[in-house]
Amino acid sequence: RNLRSGVDVALKVLDANSEECGEDLLLEVSDSIEWGRDDNTLYYMTMDEQQRPFRLYQRRYWNASSGTNESAVETLLKEELDELYWCDVSKSLDEKHIFMDMASKETSEVWFLATEEEESVSSSNEENMKCIAPRRNKVLYEVEHAQNRWYIWTNVDNSPNMKLMTSPAVPDSADQWNLLLDSNDEPLFDGSLDTNTFKALESVLVLKNHVVISGREEGVPRVWVYNVDGKQMRKLEFEEEDYDVGLLGHYEANATSIGVAYDS
Repeated sequence: RNLRSGVDVALKVLDANSEECGEDLLLEVSDSIEWGRDDNTLYYMTMDEQQRPFRLYQRRYWNASSGTNESAVETLLKEELDELYWCDVSKSLDEKHIFMDMASKETSEVWFLATEEEESVSSSNEENMKCIAPRRNKVLYEVEHAQNRWYIWTNVDNSPNMKLMTSPAVPDSADQWNLLLDSNDEPLFDGSLDTNTFKALESVLVLKNHVVISGREEGVPRVWVYNVDGKQMRKLEFEEEDYDVGLLGHYEANATSIGVAYDS
């Protein structure tokens, strides 16, 4: 904790092999932290006077863990000055992109940096990060990445529920967002209230060859598994009529099995 305010996080890097701590101590950072492609690079966010995470930094060459003679390099990548928007940093499950998520209650925007480009980051370059889709009033979206594609769940076009969409993994991709379809060219989650197709999407897990979705159908918690190559989606079935089910945490994009929490 920050010794001055008792609220912010104080960040210090510990080398797990030598159990030595780096000399640098970063105060007034949020608890939103991600490693880059290796343990030389760390991404973290600082907070404003209202305790709102708003600035994303990249820090390279931690002196206790980098194993190099390089001096630490700290670069401000992006800041959000609108006080309605709270920010955090995350990393795609395949570890190929760093995301900065900016969101108010009704609107969101996501910026990204490819981890393969993190060594070329420069304080003089205002385009270190690129926007997936510029914010649009009352449009919320979240993003994951796999196989050179974005997977997006969003309420775009005033959808009453979240749609599941996909596009090439490029900047300013909003015009290329399309509903994710099955082998019959039917959308998996179209965000509508149509009683024949209604499924409410709640969370999405994007693996290398599968997309796993949790949500509700007819008020019942459900988990669906979509095979990307075969464009087939199946619903996990259980013997009991009344139950609760949801996804556990997953940390490997190449996983071929998933964990679910089940209670009847």
